[in-house]
Amino acid sequence: KSGTVSGLLTYDCFAIGFKPRENHAKTSGIETSGFVLVRLQDFVFRGYRRFQSFRPSTRRRTYRYPCATRARPAYLLERYPCAIGTTPSIVRSNTLDRTLFKFSVNTTYATQRETMKKKVLLMGKSGSGKTSMRSIIFANYIARDTRRLGATIDVEHSHVRFLGNLVLNLWDCGGQEAFMENYFASQRDNIFRNVEVLIYVFDVESRELEKDMHYYQSCLEAILQNSPDAKIFCLVHKMDLVQDDQREVIFGEREEDLKRLSKPLECTCFATSIWDETLYKAWSSIVYQLIPNVKQLEANLTQFGDIIDADEVLLFERATFLVISYSERRRHRDGHRFEKISNIIKQFKLSCSKMAASFQSMEVRNSSFAAFIDVFTTNTYIMVIMSDPSIPSAATLINIRNARKYFEKLEQVEHSNRAAISGGVR
Repeated sequence: KSGTVSGLLTYDCFAIGFKPRENHAKTSGIETSGFVLVRLQDFVFRGYRRFQSFRPSTRRRTYRYPCATRARPAYLLERYPCAIGTTPSIVRSNTLDRTLFKFSVNTTYATQRETMKKKVLLMGKSGSGKTSMRSIIFANYIARDTRRLGATIDVEHSHVRFLGNLVLNLWDCGGQEAFMENYFASQRDNIFRNVEVLIYVFDVESRELEKDMHYYQSCLEAILQNSPDAKIFCLVHKMDLVQDDQREVIFGEREEDLKRLSKPLECTCFATSIWDETLYKAWSSIVYQLIPNVKQLEANLTQFGDIIDADEVLLFERATFLVISYSERRRHRDGHRFEKISNIIKQFKLSCSKMAASFQSMEVRNSSFAAFIDVFTTNTYIMVIMSDPSIPSAATLINIRNARKYFEKLEQVEHSNRAAISGGVR
């Protein structure tokens, strides 16, 4: 598996092509017309947007990625001098407003850091709201815009990078009867193998409850056979359509039935709606189960809170603003405050983006408390709640800045340890 990668970086595009030698063994990538698109999803460039798609160039045998900002070739060399295996050859020429950068690397190197993929199945009857909730959490949709989403055909795959090296491999499975029957027959092993989490969505107003339960039990049988250690979550969705005084009773009845039908597997149930914070509560709980070092994060947050005398300290994932870890030193009467904050700040971030601005930090203060939200590590925001009015804001912000260095180092050590374990297993 050897060859040469050549690329071109300009202020508006990133192009890369791979020309294999004769009788070249097939490498990881997409093979087209004698060229292979090398997977570089782990090469994250400062200032770039996420690479969303590629299109073939008509004049060169390369693939171009749209890019919004000027390339920074020096940063690539600074960050990956030894990881790419060979010393890159650099040619720079500044003409007009462009920077040209050529490089070559050895293709035997795969990625700088190991990625941890978690397979998540999202299933349920057609029209139950699976794609809508996925779009709100991971694609920055607002609730009213989900009305234009069409029905899912067969299975839609999406890879969501979460907390740096954790990748959620989401399988959004269409819920039409023909597809559901196919999942349990010809695609059974493919769909239900190596599943970390099954999320089954029920429409609370469905008129075919028995059929919904039948399909759910079929999913559980396939999971028990192929992925017996998978975690099961049931979302009783569209609860906004139920009258307020009946929601608790109806959800309690559904939860009791689902837990009885799920045996011998354990299931966790949530009442959800795209119109309030309940969706964030459910998905925060689901993602919490997938984070490998969450207990260590909580222990360090608790220690940090004790040092600065904070009432509460929370970590939010930077893109989705889901709560991934928290520590509370004083109890609060509102048990839903975390997901409410997630929902409010996520909406505020979307409003900022429409104004071509980015959300950086926020401070809210009154006579009884002060709340600070600030960028923390590369993948997280932090929220600190202080009730001691004698502690100045500057002191809290300095403490957050000092803790940032420690948590970033902790994250890097965790990635290195996981990579070493994976390398030893191979």
